[in-house]
Amino acid sequence: LDRGILFVNATDLNQGDIIFAVRVQDGAILWHYQANFSSGLAASNGNVYVGSTDSNGNNAMLVALHETDGKQMWGYPAIPLSMAVAHNIVYVHSAHIPTPADNGGNKEDMSLLALNAEKGTLLWSKQTIDDAPQSLVVDNNLVILATAYKFNTYHFCAYRSDTGVQLWCTQNTPTLIVGNSTSFSVINSILYVTHVNNANPTSTQLVAFNTE
Repeated sequence: LDRGILFVNATDLNQGDIIFAVRVQDGAILWHYQANFSSGLAASNGNVYVGSTDSNGNNAMLVALHETDGKQMWGYPAIPLSMAVAHNIVYVHSAHIPTPADNGGNKEDMSLLALNAEKGTLLWSKQTIDDAPQSLVVDNNLVILATAYKFNTYHFCAYRSDTGVQLWCTQNTPTLIVGNSTSFSVINSILYVTHVNNANPTSTQLVAFNTE
């Protein structure tokens, strides 16, 4: 939701993924965008950002659209798994874009990207190792990413939002809840997340981390 417009990602069995811009005041559909394959959706400051493909439908892209008419501003090669917009920067956790040399491998090699929100130019990029993608949050000049490797080494890492320098990663993070994608919140520099209670695996516990 941004500036009175609600953006909805819907799937049509014949046409694939379609982004609808709906005016909140009366429910009128202002425009729609054929995304083909959509992943990730964020809106901020008059623009909407969504994972799509190029005009040929072959290459994955992060595209930026004008909120008022849905016209594309720019595109950048990426497969967004999660993203957030802050301070005129789009932060994207991108899946690995396969190449012929990969031969079906390297799927856990992902990237954390920072792009200029108006121009789509790359500001910085960091490689991440992840095979269970989670959420991304921007708070107090930190980009906080939840990642997992081999589905059992789970942790949070914080990066400087302006440079991408990694500042810290949690250690010995409690086991995430099996079968659920773990979401978390950051409020006043404290990160809150629910985990399995290691002392009693049939229950859960709320854990708080200081992000400073």
